[in-house]
Amino acid sequence: PEAPASEYIVSATSGSETATDDFEITGDDSPAPTSTSTADIDSPPMPPSSPIASSCPTDATRTVEISDAVELTNALADAQPGDLIHMTDGNYLGTFTAAASGSEDQRISLCGSRAAVIDGGDVGNGCALHITGDYWTISGITVTNALKGVMADDADFTQILGIAVHD
Repeated sequence: PEAPASEYIVSATSGSETATDDFEITGDDSPAPTSTSTADIDSPPMPPSSPIASSCPTDATRTVEISDAVELTNALADAQPGDLIHMTDGNYLGTFTAAASGSEDQRISLCGSRAAVIDGGDVGNGCALHITGDYWTISGITVTNALKGVMADDADFTQILGIAVHD
């Protein structure tokens, strides 16, 4: 599947260094604008209050509102095609696995604002969010403090949109 035509900005922060790259996907065969890259020393990380309001689907079969790590673990384990798992603002300490699969017509969505933070606890702790199911959409949230912030293993047709991953 192709990414939707839009402008995208990728930002990565490690310690006091931030690198960003912006690019555009046009959705046709016309050439996209040249991308640019920058690296800033002592740049602050992205602000935690940048909501991605449009990232959550409005046509979910079932919406599961969660507010802590236990609820996130349970929602991921119980995910069904068409579900929207909405993370309210707050910290979700731990490492999590999304193993259920959606379908082409009914994706499973995990979304929230930048202030909804999956915190792996330590950069030595594997993957903060490990996606092994198909047809997931992960959007808007922040992932931090893990060796690998988000890992998609055999996660066919999975979309990761507008998330922040750092430290």
